[in-house]
Amino acid sequence: MSIAFFDFDETVITGKSMFLFLQEYSCHRRLQCGLSFNEIMEKIYFLKKKGSIREDINRYYYSLFKNENQFQVRMMAKNIFDKGIYKFNTEVLKKIRYHQHQNDDVVFVSGAMKDIIYPVMENLGVKNSLCSEPIISNGCYTGVLNKVSIGYHKAEYARYYAKKNNQPLVECYAYGDHISDIDLLKLVGHPCAVNPSPELLTEAEKQRWPILYSHICD
Repeated sequence: MSIAFFDFDETVITGKSMFLFLQEYSCHRRLQCGLSFNEIMEKIYFLKKKGSIREDINRYYYSLFKNENQFQVRMMAKNIFDKGIYKFNTEVLKKIRYHQHQNDDVVFVSGAMKDIIYPVMENLGVKNSLCSEPIISNGCYTGVLNKVSIGYHKAEYARYYAKKNNQPLVECYAYGDHISDIDLLKLVGHPCAVNPSPELLTEAEKQRWPILYSHICD
């Protein structure tokens, strides 16, 4: 038995869950912040252009949910999954099933909060996650994050999780698609680059890591 850490966005699924969710949510409900999906995306593009780090963009994203009801968010997440909006990477799903068959602990690691990705976890039988965690008060989001699961933070949380479960990191697995997953991949004994970005591909080839190319499930 080991631990297999899977980055979620563009590794398990082909898109970015936070934005797929936000687009669908804003189509059905007006965010209390008053911004439309297009206005939010313009702001995010502006933040990227001026050099804001991914962690700050992650915090901005969750600030938009201030005063939104957690139950309504979770219901919308379930609706999105039921509509088939998430598309899965075939070969990655096979890896998840392989690890589950081996009785490994499959853990999703994501900048998305669990309230967004929980329907996927339930469908795939994945019980554990290391996600960004918004602070909730009286059933509503405060707009503040308690934990950011972006970049090197993913490796920090994975290290702590493995230690808590008495699992040597050299025996653990990790799957990721982006250079921001590099610290997580370097942390374990069995890293794998999935449909890697150009920067990650260069690093994976340098490190002689396995590279998994996967297509969308039919």
